[in-house]
Amino acid sequence: MKLIGAKKYLWLPAAAQGESQWITLSADGRVLAQLQVCIGGPPWQYFPFKIGGLLGQEIKLTGNLPQEWQDAVVQKNEPPKASAPFRPLFHYTPSRGWINDPNGLLFYDHIYHIYYQYNPYGVAWGNMHWGHAVSRDLFSWEEKDPVLAPDETGVMFSGSAVADAKNLAGYGQNSVLYYYTAAGGTSPASQGKPYVQMLAFSGDGGMTLQKTGRVMVGPAGEGARDPKVFYHADSGMYIMTLYLEGNDFGIYRSENLTVWEMTQRLTLDQSWECPDLFPLPVNDDAAQIKWVFWSADGYYFVGDFDGCAFIPRQERREAYRTALPYAAQTFSGLSGRVLSLSWLRTGNGGRPYTGMLSVPSALGLIETRNGYRLTLQPAAELQSFFKAEEKRFLQGEEVLLSAPCLIHFTLPPKGMFFLGGVLSVYGESGEINSRPFLMDPDLNRDFTILLDYGVIEIWGNGGLVYAALETPADFPKKGISLRGKETVISVRRVLKSR
Repeated sequence: MKLIGAKKYLWLPAAAQGESQWITLSADGRVLAQLQVCIGGPPWQYFPFKIGGLLGQEIKLTGNLPQEWQDAVVQKNEPPKASAPFRPLFHYTPSRGWINDPNGLLFYDHIYHIYYQYNPYGVAWGNMHWGHAVSRDLFSWEEKDPVLAPDETGVMFSGSAVADAKNLAGYGQNSVLYYYTAAGGTSPASQGKPYVQMLAFSGDGGMTLQKTGRVMVGPAGEGARDPKVFYHADSGMYIMTLYLEGNDFGIYRSENLTVWEMTQRLTLDQSWECPDLFPLPVNDDAAQIKWVFWSADGYYFVGDFDGCAFIPRQERREAYRTALPYAAQTFSGLSGRVLSLSWLRTGNGGRPYTGMLSVPSALGLIETRNGYRLTLQPAAELQSFFKAEEKRFLQGEEVLLSAPCLIHFTLPPKGMFFLGGVLSVYGESGEINSRPFLMDPDLNRDFTILLDYGVIEIWGNGGLVYAALETPADFPKKGISLRGKETVISVRRVLKSR
């Protein structure tokens, strides 16, 4: 297929499901991009490919492209609108496309940055870029252009960010370094190449990234990926955790952020992908520190870390009560608290996007009769977007609440609450989406529930309970019903300015 560039964007049609094809876009003998597009068939959604610098030039699209699809390609000076009814207000979604793992979470110069696995050319997984959004309050996100795109080394898999205050890597004082996985063999241009960990940097505070072409860690395992880098003050070294293969992870260290040495290979029960390693004070006691090794499913291990090796001190634990959250990462650049953000694996439902990110949760660590337990609570900034009301429930009374709202309550000893058949919490034990949990009698019974369009997040029992649940597309119309024995429910409704 050939056309002359006449507008700023090519609108490429893509289906929500069906057969995918590789398309090569080229001009003047050079390849512009290789994209995997779900050809399927109409109805299509449109995704923009920017060609502003190619006006008047011939552009070729090659691949196994049905004539019906070719006829649907159009040129426009603006990207397609990405309106969607009931788009979440407090959970980040891209304007269009597929989103999964959060990458490079960073607080830098008073700005929060989220990068994420992103397909700008369809609502299914593929064409992995790094998307980007920024915020000053953790909840009002401004979408930016993607910062990393596939190249001859492969598509861009997950990674992390760290500020280089001392210019150890040589890219400028206070530059930000980005470690990412180049997934070789995942595109036509990268066939036969391995997965490697590579380096990019930013000289403008994380707004734009430049690839260095430098390999930080070479082939280290079948599908080795997801480097997470942080500074370990006690040893004065930088640490990288890396998923290797199977249930194996690697720990690497460096004094200059560019030369990395493996110091440990460890196997963790039923754990894989997206490792993270961070310290937490036990029971808020800064004199008692334990380290938490985290993996993609919310499985975690509590133990000790000396700058070279992590030693688990107890068996694997689970942070999540539902399977929706995945691939969480903690923010780099924060002082005094640890914030985690995950991918919520929500469906498409005919919208121009698939998937969303959770709201940030503050992590803590407590010691219980059953050992160390991780706690999750919603980031305190969430409260500022809501105004408070109070409702008192009598036995058997029911009330309907619709999104968006924030609900606080303390579960009485024999109280019951039902959220539209989606969530039940009751008595000495409880059940969330058919996955039971035990209410520890030594801890409080406080619950916080965020009801947003398309999703519910729940934090409770002193932070020991966390769950995320997808809701139907018409859920905001139906709302949720609560009923219970006499108690007080605090309901916070979103401010009109939101």
